[in-house]
Amino acid sequence: MNKNTRKLAIAGLCTAVLSATGVGVYLGTAEGNHPSVKTAENKISQKEKKNPFQSSKKTPAPFQKKEVSPTNPFEQEEWVAYDTESLFDASETGTAQNQQEKTQALTQLSNQVAEAKKKQETNLAMATDTTPAENTVATVANVEPTPKPIINPTPNPTPIPVPEPTPDPTPIPEPTPDPEPTYEAYLTVPESITIHALSSFDIQDYATATNEKGEDITSQITSTSVDTTQLGNQTIHVEVANHGVVVSMDVPVQVVNDAPTLTGVEDKVLPVTEAFDPLQGVMAEDMEEGDLTSSITVVGDVDTQTPGEYTLEYSVKDRFGEETKKTVTMTVQAEAPTFYGITDLEIPVGTTFDPREGVEVQDIYGNIEYTVTGEVDTAVPGVYTIEYQATNQYGVETTKTRQITVTESVK
Repeated sequence: MNKNTRKLAIAGLCTAVLSATGVGVYLGTAEGNHPSVKTAENKISQKEKKNPFQSSKKTPAPFQKKEVSPTNPFEQEEWVAYDTESLFDASETGTAQNQQEKTQALTQLSNQVAEAKKKQETNLAMATDTTPAENTVATVANVEPTPKPIINPTPNPTPIPVPEPTPDPTPIPEPTPDPEPTYEAYLTVPESITIHALSSFDIQDYATATNEKGEDITSQITSTSVDTTQLGNQTIHVEVANHGVVVSMDVPVQVVNDAPTLTGVEDKVLPVTEAFDPLQGVMAEDMEEGDLTSSITVVGDVDTQTPGEYTLEYSVKDRFGEETKKTVTMTVQAEAPTFYGITDLEIPVGTTFDPREGVEVQDIYGNIEYTVTGEVDTAVPGVYTIEYQATNQYGVETTKTRQITVTESVK
């Protein structure tokens, strides 16, 4: 074998060894690619026809493929080297020159294998942390590496559109401040005020006030006090204030007192013997002091046992000396006797007639007698008048008359 042929054999052997070590496989899987699977055996079979060194004698493979455990997705294929010298036994003659070349080639091959295994171990450790197990697929050693993808790239979000600012509406001009208001007050008060003694006084019951807008401000009226325990004239000062504007005036006040009034005092007729109270039903009222019935006095007496007329004088006076008097007449009167059975009669001539027959008199004070005046001549036809009279113990007299007609008898 010449020198050039020997170099080609060594180079082919190195390529096959490097492919068997899985360096190309790792490079493909580490980059995250999934190339089509082409084993070293397939490639060698494709080049069998072009291999000038191929012998019909089957030589042992320099590396034996170790089975990968199905339970460990990260375990890589591994090749076990046999005696490399056997690779050259079938094609070389064993000369000294060939022996030297063989030694150099084996040394280079051992160094390359050691270096490839070291890189494989380093890359395998990295792939275990970053590459999924399903990507560890055996690939051809000479597959071109692809760029390493960026793991978990940060997405570039679509920018949020910024809305166009809405223009402000037409600004409202600042209002022109109102000028300082002008305040006024108007006070209306009577020329004079009359008030009853002992009554309460409030100027707002007599006066009114308004402001510049015509609004009622009567509640703001004030005045000096009035002494209603003193009769006569007084002067008070009245004013109203509206935001510092003050209107005032002086007003005369007259304190008056009305005389009491008597009610229930009037002329009466009293039955004889009936009890009598001169103050029964009598009252006295005063505008300033109220009820003064207890202050009534009565002058005069009434004898109810004796019929007749009696005069009584009633009077009442208030604290200011005002007095009311009234005089009445009380008449004591007895009831008159009453006759029963006195009627006009018509009798024939010759008939006996008794004027007391059927006649009766009654008196509420006791028994009483009556008298009969007049006669009837029953023998002479005509009209006769008879008078009946009765007087009780109190001198009250009752008189009754009747007519008796005597007629001629019919034959």
